[in-house]
Amino acid sequence: MAPSGADRGLAVLAPWLSAHRFICVKHEIVLSYLLLFSSFGAVCLYWVQAGRKGFNVWRVLLALTVSSVGLAAMLKVVGTANSRFVAEKFAMISPGEWRQIISAVEQLQEEAMAQNTEQIPRKNPPASFQKLGRTEEYFGGLVVTINNETVSHVRYTGGRYRKWGVCIGPDHLLDRALRRSFKRYPIREGAYFFCGDDT
Repeated sequence: MAPSGADRGLAVLAPWLSAHRFICVKHEIVLSYLLLFSSFGAVCLYWVQAGRKGFNVWRVLLALTVSSVGLAAMLKVVGTANSRFVAEKFAMISPGEWRQIISAVEQLQEEAMAQNTEQIPRKNPPASFQKLGRTEEYFGGLVVTINNETVSHVRYTGGRYRKWGVCIGPDHLLDRALRRSFKRYPIREGAYFFCGDDT
């Protein structure tokens, strides 16, 4: 038995729910993996039922094919959750809202530099960050100056499986400042949305 359309639909829906802040990312990850395990359980149940009817070559081939395709589909859905999350963020945040977000990051950068600190505090994020993520997922940020050039980012965290936010600065510094597992998506020159994990 392949994962049902409802299982696949809920797994696709989970990143949408977290991107639109209905659930936190940790709950999205839990939901996605519960659906993956339920799909695996459905495959096991199918094999048990097939065993009761008696195995023949065609039933075994059909069971292997259906099981493989179904589990591959669920793994693909779970594996592309970050890219669907990013697509939803870009669909829901208008160009004007991106400008406000970038302006707020620049303001936080200036405040940190004026206080001679690299840390952007984890306190409540600016109002313009509302569509970036839930308040409890906000993780503050970092400001780094190298050779009179500055790079900064603000970050949200959904555990080790997804971290995302906005970074500003020269590309060559951003390449060094962000983890390699973080993929950058351009907002405008020198400003990016990023998303990735800790792996």
